[in-house]
Formats: sequence, structure tokens, C-alpha cells
Amino acid sequence: MIVKYIKYFLLILLPLSCIEAFFNFAGAATISDQGSVVIDALVPIQEEQTPPPPGGGPIVPETIAPTISQIKIEHVALNSARISWITDELAIPQINYGTTSDIEKTYIGESYTTENSIFLEDLLQNTTYHFEIIATDRNGNRSSTKNLNFSTLGPEDITPPANVSGLKAKAGDSKIELSWKNPPDEDFDRITIARSEIFYPKSAKEGVNVYSGKNESFTDTNLANGVKYYYSVFSFDSNENISSGAVVAATPIKSSIPPEKPEKPEIPPEIPGIPEIPVEPPDIHPELNDITIDDFLFLQNGLKIDAKDGKIGIDPEKDIMVFIDANKIPDSVGSIMIILTKENEEYSYLMKKDDDGRTFSASIKLASSGSFDITIAFLDHDNKIIKVIGGNISPVSTKKAPEDRFSIMRYAFPLILLLIVLIFYILYKKISKYREKKKGTDNP
Repeated sequence: MIVKYIKYFLLILLPLSCIEAFFNFAGAATISDQGSVVIDALVPIQEEQTPPPPGGGPIVPETIAPTISQIKIEHVALNSARISWITDELAIPQINYGTTSDIEKTYIGESYTTENSIFLEDLLQNTTYHFEIIATDRNGNRSSTKNLNFSTLGPEDITPPANVSGLKAKAGDSKIELSWKNPPDEDFDRITIARSEIFYPKSAKEGVNVYSGKNESFTDTNLANGVKYYYSVFSFDSNENISSGAVVAATPIKSSIPPEKPEKPEIPPEIPGIPEIPVEPPDIHPELNDITIDDFLFLQNGLKIDAKDGKIGIDPEKDIMVFIDANKIPDSVGSIMIILTKENEEYSYLMKKDDDGRTFSASIKLASSGSFDITIAFLDHDNKIIKVIGGNISPVSTKKAPEDRFSIMRYAFPLILLLIVLIFYILYKKISKYREKKKGTDNP
């Protein structure tokens, strides 16, 4: 009986063993999303397993983050810039940037690379941008750089700086001492002094360059006594724009010889302050006869200053820009000079034709307070005066009169008085009403 049951048990166990053996050899099978089975290979399961590393230790994941190097900021323009870098392994590039240290925008690449170049656009002009670079490798290791920045360009600066003010020359024995005050422009970079024995240099490239720097004085030595030297002082800004030039002249003498009294030029006596330059009769250049001081444009802070009867009211604390249309100046004119005189003070400036060739201009800063006579001299190409026109520059008060400061109180006082009267009237009406009511209750 027992043998019979053992026989039945073996008959059941034998098919089950065959089924188990079949599935043990089908270890490479995968199940698709549709639930179907795909057989890759009929290999035992144990042959599909990854062999352990040498030594029998566990597999350690890679944890070293990419190294970012050779960061370059290139092609910076008004509204764009290009940033490039490399990594020592394949990584997803990412850059975060904004106008503050707080990130405003993010760019993330779509593929793993080692060489990266990202073009940023739609940026603000003349603005500093902060940015950081992030690199993430295939194992999720991440590295970043911080505290990086660049600045976009601003509109091209073509405005020349102001000329130096208060330029003076003191002659000595074989030397001339020059002194001046540098312009207050924020982008002021340096001044250059050019010297000539013929005439005032009209550009920094003419004559001999005797000084360049930021000092406000210079002594030119080893000069020949009795020779007149002409100096032009040009201001430069950080964009290499150049002023029209302030000019002065002097003649070195030995200290034992008293200076000779300078000869006055042959000019109309009512026009003061003209340098010692030969004057031609005015009828030689009739094309200049119609030019008056009204043809010159005087600006302060971009606002036009009208000349009334040759008098120009200005704010003495601010630069004066002087312009004239180049189309009004005939080709016979080689240069235009502006001379400011007051008592024993005299300051001279050249006007310069702008790069576009449409205007002559000069920037002037008054060296001291008070009124100055202004003389504008036209010179030919031989440095002879062919026309002079004159006027006056006078400071005007920019402070408000004391009564203007209290204009609000002046208008507010009647309103306050009216309000007080109204309050008393309301109180009077309420008191009267209260008395009438009380009188009515006392006399029923």
C-alpha cells in the first residue's frame, strides 16, 4: 500500500521538475510594456550576473565631480556676451545669471559635453551681470563656480572731456612753469601738453609732447631765452576722446634782465584780450562779415543759453559748451580761438572740428567767479587773425529767492485762517442751538 502511494508521488514530482528546469534556462527573458515576453538568449541566470571586482569587494560608485576650467567671457557687446569653458569629463552644462547675486535666468544644455559655449542675449546695456557655471556628470556628480561677473557695453562715448581751467604760464630763466586745474569729468584720464615755437598746436600730435599725466603743474626746462613758446593742453577721457585744447604762450628770460613790455596787437581797442597774433584787414575775408556771436550756441547741462546784446548769463559752477555750425565757416579759416579776459586774468581755448565734420566745439570751465569778456577770433591757415567778435559772460544766480522757499506757506495761510473761522462758526452754531434747547426745557 505504501509502495503504491510512493509511486503516485514520484509521477507527480517528475513533471514539476521538468518545468522548473526549463525556466531556469530562460533567465535572459524580459517583459515588455504590453506584457509579452522577449527572449534575448537562452543562458543560465548565473551567467547574466556582473562578475564582482577583483579582490571580491563591493562595487563603489564614482563620486568625483567634473572640473571646470578655461572660463572665457568673449564678444561682449551692448546686449549680448558669449561665455565658454571646458570640463575634464562629459557633463551637462548649465549657467545661471542675473543683474544681482540672486539668479534671474538659467540656461541648461541638452547633452553631455566637455567643451561648452553659451551665447547670452537680450541683456541690458552698460550693466554688470553675475553668473555661475554648473557641470553635472553622468553619475550625478556636480560642480559649480561662483562670484563671476561681466559688464555689457554702454552706448559709444564720443563726447570729449572739458578743457583744463585756469591755465597759466610763468616764464623764468630757460624755463616756463605751467599750472592748471584738471577737468571734473568722471571719466577724465590724463592731460597731454604739446609745445611749438611756431603757433599753438591744434592737436596732441602736433609739436613736441612735453608732458602727459594727471598732475596740475609742469615745468618745461632747457629752453632758449628770448624764444616764444606756444603750449596747448589737451584733456583725454578713458575712451580716448580729446578736448579742443587750452592754450598759453610765454618767453623765457634771464632773471637779471627785466621783461620787456609786450607789444599790443593792431586790433580794435574795444576788443580786449587778443593774443599777440598779426591781424589782417577785415575786408580780405568778406565771407566772415555776417558772422556774429548769435551764430554760436552756448549750452550748459544741454540747455541753450541765449545771448542778449552780446551778454551771456551762465552758471559759473558748470561747464560751458560752445558750438558753431561748420557750414558757416569758410575754408579760409584755419582755426577759431576763444579768449576770456577779466582784469589781470586771461584764458584762451581752441575750438575743434568734431569727427563728423559738422560743428566746431569747445568745452570751457571758468577759472574764477565774476564776469569775463569773451573774444572769438578767426584765424587763417597762416595763423593770422581775420575776424574778431566780442561779448560778455556773466554769472547768474541759480538760488531761489527767500520768499520763493515759503511760497507754500504764503498760499496756505489764508486757507488756515478760513478753516479757523469755519471751526469757530460751527462751534457758535452748536452753542446757540444748545442754549435754545435748554431754554425751551426750562420754560415749558
